[in-house]
Amino acid sequence: PTPGASLEAAVAAANRAMLAKLIPSQQAIIDHAYQAVLTTIADGPAKSNGVAVAEKAVAAVLARRANDGAAAGESYRPHTSAGTYVPTVIPEAPQWRYRTPWLMTNPSQFRPGPPPDLGSDVWARDYNEVKALGGKRSQQRTAEQTEIARFWEEVMPPIYHAIVRSVANTPGRDITRNARLFAAVTQASDDGLIAVFDAKYHYGFWRPLTAIRNGDIDGNDATERDESWVPFIET
Repeated sequence: PTPGASLEAAVAAANRAMLAKLIPSQQAIIDHAYQAVLTTIADGPAKSNGVAVAEKAVAAVLARRANDGAAAGESYRPHTSAGTYVPTVIPEAPQWRYRTPWLMTNPSQFRPGPPPDLGSDVWARDYNEVKALGGKRSQQRTAEQTEIARFWEEVMPPIYHAIVRSVANTPGRDITRNARLFAAVTQASDDGLIAVFDAKYHYGFWRPLTAIRNGDIDGNDATERDESWVPFIET
């Protein structure tokens, strides 16, 4: 914390400045909550300094991320041939692979190796495992595996922010440590999403639904087509 600045005022002001930028339609609610906190802090230089340093910090973060590519228009081009029907739902956030990372050197820094060759034993093994355990009507998936799948169905913020909140609420934690924890987890999670989208769109590999319903065209005798297979969880 900046010497001579109220930490409580800084936290309140930072929240207000960031939320007002992200969800301006909720300005009245944001301001009401902000003023409710400020009334609990004694007027004086510490309060004013806390507000000032917070607003400066938020402005710096927003400026740094102003051109990070998150708001870039998507230009995904479906693979097809002229006159052939393809589903018209645009994949989620194809432009995110081009975003500026927080901590990574570039979006492809941790790009994994390519998917297995369709004619390989590895592909046949993975194909048949997903087909057997990942289908909506699977008779082989255990109850425990089903619960595990449901747990990991949630994406990063709902899972990891809940964990962070449980840590932040433990005795002995203070605002500064908690703020740094939330910042570190959020930046790492966001970079993780950038890396995931980079890999997805770099390889453009088919999803299980497509692969299993077309198992007869992958050139692998160990993969049998299931024309009605659907995943346990829609992806």
